[in-house]
Amino acid sequence: MPRVVKKEGEDKVGRPRRTVSDDLVLGVHIHGTDHLKTDTHIFNPVVKIHAVDDITGQYVRKEHSLRPGSSLYGQDNVDHILPLMTQPFDFKKNKSIIPEWQEQVIFNERFGYFLQQNSKSPRVILFFEFELIDIDSKLCLQLFYPPKVATTEPIIEVVEWWRKYPRKKYPSTLYVTVKGIKLPERLDPRIRPTMPVKEEEEEEEEDSTSYSELQDEVTKTGMAQPLDTKPPVLRWSRLPGQVNGIPDKPVLALHGGQMGCFTVTFSHAGTLLAAACADRDAFPVVVYEIPSGKVLFSFSGHLKIVSDLCWSRDDRRLLSASSDGTVKEWNVEKLLGRAQKLLTSSRFVYCAQYHPTAQNLVVTGGYNGLVQVWRLDVESQYGQLLQEFEGHKSFINTLCFDSEGKRMFSADNLGVIIAWKTSVNKTRFYQLCHNWCIVEKIIECDLSDVPINKLQLHPNGRSLLIHAKDSTLRKMDLISLAVKKYIGAKNYRDRIYSTFTPCGSFIFSGSEDGMAYVWNTETGDQVAVYSKLNYYTSLTGIAFHPHENMVAFCACGKKQPLYIYLYDLKVKLGITHTSKSLLSDAGRELTLKSDN
Repeated sequence: MPRVVKKEGEDKVGRPRRTVSDDLVLGVHIHGTDHLKTDTHIFNPVVKIHAVDDITGQYVRKEHSLRPGSSLYGQDNVDHILPLMTQPFDFKKNKSIIPEWQEQVIFNERFGYFLQQNSKSPRVILFFEFELIDIDSKLCLQLFYPPKVATTEPIIEVVEWWRKYPRKKYPSTLYVTVKGIKLPERLDPRIRPTMPVKEEEEEEEEDSTSYSELQDEVTKTGMAQPLDTKPPVLRWSRLPGQVNGIPDKPVLALHGGQMGCFTVTFSHAGTLLAAACADRDAFPVVVYEIPSGKVLFSFSGHLKIVSDLCWSRDDRRLLSASSDGTVKEWNVEKLLGRAQKLLTSSRFVYCAQYHPTAQNLVVTGGYNGLVQVWRLDVESQYGQLLQEFEGHKSFINTLCFDSEGKRMFSADNLGVIIAWKTSVNKTRFYQLCHNWCIVEKIIECDLSDVPINKLQLHPNGRSLLIHAKDSTLRKMDLISLAVKKYIGAKNYRDRIYSTFTPCGSFIFSGSEDGMAYVWNTETGDQVAVYSKLNYYTSLTGIAFHPHENMVAFCACGKKQPLYIYLYDLKVKLGITHTSKSLLSDAGRELTLKSDN
């Protein structure tokens, strides 16, 4: 298995040291790798993280020897920090040859201990290591082949490789994020392999706990927890980093508007679903509780179609962009019936998004072809228009940011995509977007004069999903600009959306034939079709749950319901269900495609 080696960088002369809260511990988020070489000897790969002292060549000593570790061996009189590893990535189970863990590994040691530099502090190297200036950022680390030699000295193997032998690059990279994180007050146990790789010198005891026994014990412990007066914490069936299953069981049929629903979106926590509905004389935004499906509130005020919805990061606020020329911000936490902010823009507004790292900023696009940046944390109900950016020659249909808010992409009715630099300068109150600028105009030949409905970044941030009105979905690599196409869904007329699943392995799309289509992101193969939803108009809105294997569909048209499907292994295995449902038998059918 390739190992990662990268030496810690030292601060430049005169550079002020970063102060870190003592409440933070070291967290390493393992994202995934690029494509690995085909090798029959590589299976179920893991990432192993060593914290090594560069001076001694041994594992870093704990700051306090009695401080509990983050492992099964954390209190076994161990005075140094044991290495940790991720769960194995099962190629077969995940149906992917590109490992993607998306796993947070926690070293229960004060984060500042690793960053301080004095005579008593260790010189810390993380193998795969990090440079001090890159903490809190996503790093791309080069992988290397391990040398074919045996370790001859009492030193950590990977340290000897790094110090003594030439490094031969392996043709792939590993993506990680190193940062300080605050531990929650309570940590529930999670089923996973033993994290630290500690060699067992003694023989295994007869009463040692097996992995299956640990599973049983965790289940019993969870059932034995006392009832709490607080609302129960929802437990989603999908584990963090796990590949999504294709939802195959209809669980809810929700009443939308009298004339259907245009678009839907789940909140970041997954406990709420917002729907842009249409009645005969109004266009309410309805918020449902998930998973119950109960209507929490209906926000009224828009006079025309609502084409875009966006949740704030804390799910307390909700943006709605409408063709009535306004963007409204609703207070979901207090369920205020009147919009708390009203942004008046062009004749039609088609998209509105919160900036990911500056939630007081909203970016809008619409009929006037301008990207407009608004500030919300002002006294005026109408916000403050900070700046307008030109670049598009037609009206803007869609906007999307990367997770860090450093890049934004916008697309218009002529098929032009613009990449923007959108880093926020929080030190200058009146110049938050002063440095925003166009980085690149992306003009794809076969998208010329083709309206683009929707843009969405892949979860890994390296490719862009483009939904255009030519019945073709595209995934564009943002480095090479190479394009992969997905054919099957029909879209020449209506504003129809598509989405990646949170794991990035599948693409779901609506269609003008009233069906939903699913493709494998990597291969481009169509893997499923929801052919019996009984929509007699276009399926326009589609949203995938951020934490559960759940998908929501909606359509415009008289009395068109909002359907929610859930992944059920019993359905996949062909086990019949006898439970009653509001859905018709026809609505249950999902065609799964296979090469077999």
